[in-house]
Amino acid sequence: MRVILTLGSGAAEAAGVHHVNSLVLRGLQAHGDTVSVQVFRGSMPTVIASLCQSAGRCWKLGRRGLKAGKWYSPWLQFRIRRSLRRWVGQWQPDAVLVDGLGVLFLWLPLIRTMRSCRFLCILHNTVSLSRHRRGMEAALQFANVEFVAVSQSTAASFIVQGMPPERIHAIPNGFDFDSMRGRLLGREAARAALGVLDLAGPVFGVVGRLAAVKQPQLVLAAFRSYVEQGGCGNLVFVGDGELADGVAAQAAAWGLSGRVHLTGWVKDAADHLRAFDIYVAAALKEGLSIALFEAIAAGLPIICSDIPSFREVLPARAITFDPGEPEGLVAAMLAWSGEPGG
Repeated sequence: MRVILTLGSGAAEAAGVHHVNSLVLRGLQAHGDTVSVQVFRGSMPTVIASLCQSAGRCWKLGRRGLKAGKWYSPWLQFRIRRSLRRWVGQWQPDAVLVDGLGVLFLWLPLIRTMRSCRFLCILHNTVSLSRHRRGMEAALQFANVEFVAVSQSTAASFIVQGMPPERIHAIPNGFDFDSMRGRLLGREAARAALGVLDLAGPVFGVVGRLAAVKQPQLVLAAFRSYVEQGGCGNLVFVGDGELADGVAAQAAAWGLSGRVHLTGWVKDAADHLRAFDIYVAAALKEGLSIALFEAIAAGLPIICSDIPSFREVLPARAITFDPGEPEGLVAAMLAWSGEPGG
């Protein structure tokens, strides 16, 4: 079978999405299928390029265009669709894997002429269909378009919004716990690699993009309250993002620079999880968090927001809190700080 994969983003911030797509590609590879890939934003992820037979064009589109499903100008839409038509003509695919709704809507004019080709749209997260109503209605007209969600809660969120249940399939995100555990660095080696070797007290760790949906500012505010209530230890953010500078500045303004550490982007960040005593995830929403799986594999105590996709996979001893209430996170930090997992 010949397969085309169209990725929305090749950026490092989309590492969880790349993990899902790499699992799909490995499955296709195991069946002897051949795959060609194009990326619409950023460069070709190494893990994806290593698993496909043809690395196609990398478009340099901005983030807003993909997220909003708006493709800037009719001329740009024409150029991209013309390129896709040529690609389809050369590759003659039996199936097209589409990474998210924004990319699916770009394919719509071509789907009309590709009725014998199966289209699978991978849904990594919950989105509101109200602003995608016209595009979704157009996509559902074609019997060869189906949707795959990475968790039961993600699938349910689309069904509640009116997607026919028979058109969406929940396929939980595969994760190799044994392989993950084999890559973990020891405590001291992990802390040395992150530049936080000499930290006293429990270390609360956050891994992921510093963006509004992940709520790093709420974690920082909760840590401040935790310290004011006599809590000891440190808070480490591993990752980069648009809020990184703001988090660093706020920590300095609150006099927490010596206890709040931002490492920036770290290659193979999951390998360093044993640098932490407690893992914190405060996301407002998540399709299915790879970082959370990695923290579970590392055996860390977990404090996380009480959202459906987290509840699907949490161990029994995890503490959850309302993602809109920092007081719950403060209480959880105080409860866990007396029993670090390292």
